[in-house]
Amino acid sequence: MTAPLTPADADLQDFPFMPLHVARLRDSDLAAEAHPEACWYAVLLWSAAWHQLPAGSLPAADAVLARLCGLGRDLKTFRKHRADALRGWVDASDGRLYHPVVAEQVLAAWRSKVEQRHRAECARVKKHNQRHETDVAAPDFVTFLSQHFPASVPHLSP
Repeated sequence: MTAPLTPADADLQDFPFMPLHVARLRDSDLAAEAHPEACWYAVLLWSAAWHQLPAGSLPAADAVLARLCGLGRDLKTFRKHRADALRGWVDASDGRLYHPVVAEQVLAAWRSKVEQRHRAECARVKKHNQRHETDVAAPDFVTFLSQHFPASVPHLSP
């Protein structure tokens, strides 16, 4: 079993847009070999994973996966297409499923979100200094990370 591919605190629920690399999908084995219905379920599961906690993961329960790919309680149809709908997903030690390509996109978006939080903190400090005629130093990115995120999250290191 592998370690989770995204950090436990990765939350992209406020990100309505998920990147989809068109050529990568179009030229994939999934598109070439799987039933079109299974391909659709795969895309819906990628989309659902974007807004799960942690982002980029899915629960491993078939009943939940069937619902997330739009099948409601139709486990028979889900199980018929399960292997292709979950192509590329791996079991992780936290009991959830992760897809390396989805995780790659999550990590980029999560880093962007953390960098934006850092910029906002720097702007807040600057505004504080202007209002109060002080000279409080804004934290550099490394300091900001150490104060707000676990040190065990290597993908955020500068």
